[in-house]
Amino acid sequence: MKKRLIIPTIVIVIALLCSCGKTGAVQKIIPDSEIYSKAEIESAMNTVIKEFRKSFDGCELLKIEYCDEETLKEAKNYGSGKVMVLLSEFETGSSFDGSLEPNSKYSDYKWVLVRTKLGGWKLEDRGYA
Repeated sequence: MKKRLIIPTIVIVIALLCSCGKTGAVQKIIPDSEIYSKAEIESAMNTVIKEFRKSFDGCELLKIEYCDEETLKEAKNYGSGKVMVLLSEFETGSSFDGSLEPNSKYSDYKWVLVRTKLGGWKLEDRGYA
C-alpha cells in the first residue's frame, strides 16, 4: 500500500514546485542608501521573492532593486524608516491566469513593504500606482 502512495506523492510535490513563480536567476540591485543598510534591503527583497514564488505562478522574476526616491515618496504615508519600496522586472508565462497579460514583460512593478514590530518586513501593497 505504501509503495502505491509514493509515486503519486512525488508527482504532486514536483507539480507544486514547478507551478510557482521562478526566482532562481533574479538580479538583486542594492545601491548605497542613506535610509537603509544593505542587510535591511536584502531582507526586504527576500520578502518580495517569497511572495513572488507564492503568488506569481508561471512568471519569472528577472530583477529587483531598491529605490531611495520611491521610498521617500511613500514615507509621507507611512513614516520614515517604516516603509521601503522595491521595483521589479518580471515576465509572465503563457499560462499566467492573473490580472496581467500573458507572455508579457513588466518593468518598474512596485512593491511597498512596511517594517514589522519585530524588525522584519511585511508586504503592504504591490502593482502600479
